[in-house]
Amino acid sequence: MFDYNHDARHVDHRQKARRSASRQGVGVTARQSTLVKILGRLNGSASKLHLVKLAFLLSQEAEDAPRSAVYEFVPYKFGPYSFTLYYDLAQLAQEGWIEMTSTGVRLLGLRKDEPRDLVFGFAAEIDRVLNTYAGMPVGDLVADIYRRYPWYTAKSLDLSKRAARLPKAPIAVYKVGYEGLMVDGLMNRLLRAGIARLIDVRCNPVARRYGFHKSTLERISADLGIEYVHIPDLGVPSDRRQNLGGPKAYAELFDWYASELAKSKQAAVAQAVALVKSKPSALMCVEADAACCHRTRLAEHIAASTNLPIVELTGDEAHPVPAH
Repeated sequence: MFDYNHDARHVDHRQKARRSASRQGVGVTARQSTLVKILGRLNGSASKLHLVKLAFLLSQEAEDAPRSAVYEFVPYKFGPYSFTLYYDLAQLAQEGWIEMTSTGVRLLGLRKDEPRDLVFGFAAEIDRVLNTYAGMPVGDLVADIYRRYPWYTAKSLDLSKRAARLPKAPIAVYKVGYEGLMVDGLMNRLLRAGIARLIDVRCNPVARRYGFHKSTLERISADLGIEYVHIPDLGVPSDRRQNLGGPKAYAELFDWYASELAKSKQAAVAQAVALVKSKPSALMCVEADAACCHRTRLAEHIAASTNLPIVELTGDEAHPVPAH
C-alpha cells in the first residue's frame, strides 16, 4: 500500500519513473501509439480538429486495420468525433508524451522512437493513408469528410452542413451488449438505430474500460441527446454469476432470474415497461452474445406483457436518412 506520508521527493521519483517507463512503451496502448505516429507525421503538432479527422479517415480507410489500433466514432458537433480519443490524449499528456492547449496538440521531445510497435505492419498503413490526406488544408479535409461520410454530419452545429438526419426507431423491446465496442461505437450503434433512451440493466454499473462507468456513460449519452436510466434491480448480483461453468449453469441462472422478474423484481420491471413503451429504448448490459446475458430473459418478459417485438442491436442497423 502506498504511504501518503512519504517524502514528496519519493512521489516525484515515482512519477518520473512511470513517465520514463511509458516512454519506453510500457502501458501505452496501440491506439495511443497511432496518435503519436500521426503527430510525428505532422511534424509534431496539429490542431485537435485535424488530428481527430485524420484518425477518423484511418479508421475508415486503412486496410486490415487491427481494432486495437483505431478508434470508433460518432456524429457530433463538428462531424465524426471520438470521446475515447480525447480521453487517450489526456492520458498521453499525463504521461508526458504530449502537451495540449484548448485547440492544439504538440509532441514533446524527439520522437524517433515509437511508443510500441504497431502490429501487422499497421505503421506502414498509417503512412499510406496520411500520404493521401495529411497535406490537405484542414478546411478542405473536413469538407471532404462531410461529403463522403454524410452520416457523421447528422449532429453538426452548422445546420447547413447536415447531410443526414437521425432516424427514429419504432417502439419495440431493443437490447444491446457493449462487449467489444468502445463507448463511441455503442453510441453510434444507438444513434443509427434511432434509440432515444439507454436503460442500463447492470447490477453494478462500473467498468475498467473508459466510457462504461455509470457517471461517464450518463454524461456521454446526454452529450449525444440520449437519455440514460439505470435500473440496478434488473441486474444479476455478482455472487450469482460466480463459477458459471457451462450452458447448464447459465440456464439455471437465467431460470432463476426469470422467476424473480415475476416476484421480487416486479416494481423494476414495471418501470422498464413504462420506459420501453414511451420512446425507443434499449436494454443494455455487457455481453455481446445475447444468449449469455440476462437482458434476453428480461426482454422476453417485457415483450410478453406488451406484445412488442424484440430487437437485438448487433450492428449499423439503419442507414443514414438524407437531411433534405
